Amino acid sequence: MKSILKITIIVFLTIGIISIINSCKKEKVPTLPVLSTSNVSGISTKVAVTGGNITTDGGASITVRGVCWALSTNPTAAGSHTS
Repeated sequence: MKSILKITIIVFLTIGIISIINSCKKEKVPTLPVLSTSNVSGISTKVAVTGGNITTDGGASITVRGVCWALSTNPTAAGSHTS
């Protein structure tokens, strides 16, 4: 009976130690994506030429690609954009 108790205690201690070790893992720190953009050229009343590239996604999935534009600052993909 004592050996079963010892084995039970050892199993519970082992599980506890493994749980503590796993809980100490550091989470990845997110990084900002890195983008490069091309200068705008060929500007007319209806057309402008530009582009860009996502060189590093920062560990996140890319949900949309394109060029955004607006008459105000900080345009977003929710507004006018290319795909």
